[in-house]
Amino acid sequence: MKSPLRSARIGEDRELPPNCWHFALDFEAVEEMILFAMGLSWHWDTQGLGLSIRRYRVMLSKLFAEQGFVEYPTTEPNIGMDPGNILVARIGKRVDQQVVNRFLHRLLHSPQDGINNGV
Repeated sequence: MKSPLRSARIGEDRELPPNCWHFALDFEAVEEMILFAMGLSWHWDTQGLGLSIRRYRVMLSKLFAEQGFVEYPTTEPNIGMDPGNILVARIGKRVDQQVVNRFLHRLLHSPQDGINNGV
């Protein structure tokens, strides 16, 4: 599941409701999935929130970490366009290790890199 992170006005306290993420992740089936999200800084209303891109990125990273997402390095071109961009993923507990390995490999290599070695 790919989910681009979009900015939204959250309110004066700048907090999302605590159950906002639980409804989407509270299914046993997510343990058989790799979920990832790309945060692209040019979509964020940092000025409206009074935050720097860096602080907004840190806020997103913490928000996703609360739900088991981890930030991963990647060579994905859009993520590399700005140091404020971020890629996070949550790897379910029952995802086959070969699938996990392929996912992690693809984060750092284009699909064409794996043609010769079967990845």
